[in-house]
Amino acid sequence: MKKACGQSPAAVKKWHEEDYPVIAAAAKAEGTEIQWGAESGLRSDDVRGHGFAPTGQMAEHADAIQVFYLPSYSAELGPDEMANADIQQAVTKLAPARAKLQWVKATFRDLRSEQRQFERIRKYSQHDPVRYAA
Repeated sequence: MKKACGQSPAAVKKWHEEDYPVIAAAAKAEGTEIQWGAESGLRSDDVRGHGFAPTGQMAEHADAIQVFYLPSYSAELGPDEMANADIQQAVTKLAPARAKLQWVKATFRDLRSEQRQFERIRKYSQHDPVRYAA
């Protein structure tokens, strides 16, 4: 996975050395887990205020959910991006979809296939950019 030219090395360093350790320590102290998610299809530089949860769902659970953002232009720091990259690569190797439904079906097939490959999924966390989150 490539790094974006707009990425701030200082912001990435701060994420690794300050922000993420605090988040991980708090999750451990509270007995909770960290869930990673991407807001694919939206602008990659600023997705605050956007999401895919049904209206009101985040508000219903606001006391139980904390949301943190990776530094701008730093998608490669999120472990979920390894899966996204695999899916994009697999789907784009197929014949071009002529309709949205074809694209959705191809993506769904690949997601189901990925789901059954436990060892492959486990290896995502071994890539250097995301090893810190394992």
